[in-house]
Amino acid sequence: MNIFKKAAATFLVVLFCVAAVLVGRVYLSGPRYGLTARDWARARGNPEAPVWIVEYTDLSSRQCVESGRYLASVAADPLSVFYQVRFLAKDRSALDTVLRFECAARQGKFWPFHDAWLKNQAARINGKKLAECLRRPEIEEAIRDETKKAEALGIRSIPTYFVNGKKVSGLADLKKLFDAKFSWESV
Repeated sequence: MNIFKKAAATFLVVLFCVAAVLVGRVYLSGPRYGLTARDWARARGNPEAPVWIVEYTDLSSRQCVESGRYLASVAADPLSVFYQVRFLAKDRSALDTVLRFECAARQGKFWPFHDAWLKNQAARINGKKLAECLRRPEIEEAIRDETKKAEALGIRSIPTYFVNGKKVSGLADLKKLFDAKFSWESV
């Protein structure tokens, strides 16, 4: 009888752990939290904030760097800022930049790399890990997939933002939105 009690207790512990994982997944994949681990690596801010900003960008572009600087200056808690690097297949330089950001994110270094990049368009991550990461075909595939998703959303230029789901094209329009001093609940 003692072995059955141990088996039952073990079963209940395992069942509890599985339930906890499933509840966590449901909570984190709700309408506001439908983010992958890759997305979370490039998210910053309070996920409970009333304002979410998603930026589609290519930080090899001077205009996108300016946009990133602007967002960094206005996006303090309680704002939740979520960046997605968007690649435009116009030249190898842009691809190289986006690949480096992707590899930094996979090393858990997206934000330090991002912040250093915004200061002077030069940032460093572990050279050996970067070289290994850049050789992995799934890195470019992830960028291509993200680009396809962006195109499906109707994004044709960068930077493009979604502020609480509302599409805003270009830094000038984003500044107008912030400068209008509107009620965030109306967005």
